[in-house]
Amino acid sequence: MNLDTLNWIDVALGGILVISALIGLMRGFVKEILSLIAWGVAAYAAWMLAEPVAKDYVSRVFNDEKIAYIAALGAIFIGTLFLIGVVNLLISQVLKMTGLGFLDRLLGLILGTVRGVLIGALITFAALLFSDGHPEKELPGPLDQQWNSSILAPYYKSAAQWGYDQIAPTVDSWIQDKLKKQGRDQKKPETANADNGANPAAATLRPSGEDVGILQSPPATAPAVPQPEEPTLHGLESAQ
Repeated sequence: MNLDTLNWIDVALGGILVISALIGLMRGFVKEILSLIAWGVAAYAAWMLAEPVAKDYVSRVFNDEKIAYIAALGAIFIGTLFLIGVVNLLISQVLKMTGLGFLDRLLGLILGTVRGVLIGALITFAALLFSDGHPEKELPGPLDQQWNSSILAPYYKSAAQWGYDQIAPTVDSWIQDKLKKQGRDQKKPETANADNGANPAAATLRPSGEDVGILQSPPATAPAVPQPEEPTLHGLESAQ
């Protein structure tokens, strides 16, 4: 490899890789893993617990709901990071006492190297998205020259292309499902309104049940026919 042919993109990508690997070596595998877990757990805990904690406890100190929510969010996030950091420190001390420190640092170096490659691939992926949203196409303008003349960029570009092929179908399917769901939700009220207002004139002119009863004339009854009286004993004696 001729160092004279390196450009600023090679320096940036190589620097990220070296720094990440050195951090992994110094911190060790366990610290690196627990640090990643700590950030994820802290973010999840803050997201899930901020609202009830703000409502039940922090609101006693801050009357403003927004301030109480932000305070609860920050306190839970920082507190979770602190607790996992203490656990991380204790585990590191145990590893040193058991003589596994060298193995821990070696695995940390490997993890840091992998992380550096992933960060470089993400940066390459984000940069290449400016080229019509697809990593296979080239960047316009001066950046195109820099990427083409870079020694490290093609390797990161391959990693970015692989990630794009894996992620793009999933994201596209998720977006399509969301759009279909929104379309169905919008059609439901429109259909209900169409059913209710299909013929407003007929609905206005249609009389109610009470009006129908008032407007209808009473049923016609036949005239009463007089019934002949039955002869009685007194009537028969008079006739005789």
